[in-house]
Amino acid sequence: MLIGFLLTACGSTLSKPDSNEPSTTKVLMEDKLTFEEGEERWVLGNNKIARSSIVTITFLDALKDMPKEEAWDVSQEQNGTVMAWIKLTEQTQLDFEGYDLYITADGRIRASSGNSLFAGYENVTEIQFNNCFYTDGVTNMYTMFHSCGSLKNIDLHNFDTSQVTDMYCMFYDCNHLEQIDVNSFDTSKVTNMGHMFSRCIALTEIDLSGFDTSQVTNMFVMFNDCRGIKELDLSKFKTEQVINMNSMFYDCTSLEKIDLSSFDTSRVTNMHAMFYDCVSLKSLDLSNFNASQVTDAENLLYNAGITAQEAGFPQ
Repeated sequence: MLIGFLLTACGSTLSKPDSNEPSTTKVLMEDKLTFEEGEERWVLGNNKIARSSIVTITFLDALKDMPKEEAWDVSQEQNGTVMAWIKLTEQTQLDFEGYDLYITADGRIRASSGNSLFAGYENVTEIQFNNCFYTDGVTNMYTMFHSCGSLKNIDLHNFDTSQVTDMYCMFYDCNHLEQIDVNSFDTSKVTNMGHMFSRCIALTEIDLSGFDTSQVTNMFVMFNDCRGIKELDLSKFKTEQVINMNSMFYDCTSLEKIDLSSFDTSRVTNMHAMFYDCVSLKSLDLSNFNASQVTDAENLLYNAGITAQEAGFPQ
């Protein structure tokens, strides 16, 4: 099989790419969405293929075996170093004409930006990076997987996030995502985590013990609608730079336990509806919160299982 050969060539045991590899070669084009109403969401610059028609995405590392007449150039420099093509999927349960998308180069493929790169692929059930796709140097992962509503899991262990500053809406509305491992993420430069896991309603747990949040200023709606999560350990979060915690845990209806003991809220101005509709939350300690800069704490614990007074929120 052609695809089998390519996958073997790529291999899952390859080491991370050499940081000295020229950043101007084998670079995938930027492919941003605006999220404006009525926007056409095409696949990598091809205005004949809608993102909604794609059901799998696979990265490969050999140009010589691609179907040349069907492939198009998706390199940042438009120099033919990164190519893509589609193939009618063999999945039979679909009620629409679906395609598998393949992206290949001779060697690994570097992302120029993560900004909405996979956003709007609402019917994609699987993304195989195959150690062929890497993100070192990427600073923006804004809306990267936004509205990937059919993904159930995704392997991000090779993602280099050491230069990323923006993770706003990174997994927004991935509402079938059942598990996600972000332990390998270096978030030491991230300033924006707003909406990061918002509407990940199928998630039942998430380990963020490795997150460095020391530079984050925005946690607006960060876990909104994470309705399946029962426990969150955020005891290692550093929040001394955070200004906005508006609706941070809004509608986390299954949340029973949360550790916020490390939270420094001395710069936070907005805690509006922070725990709104956290109906299962019966125990919460906010006695360490500093509300001296807070101008909006309206509906802080509206319809939650505990009152602000019971939680020890400073008045």
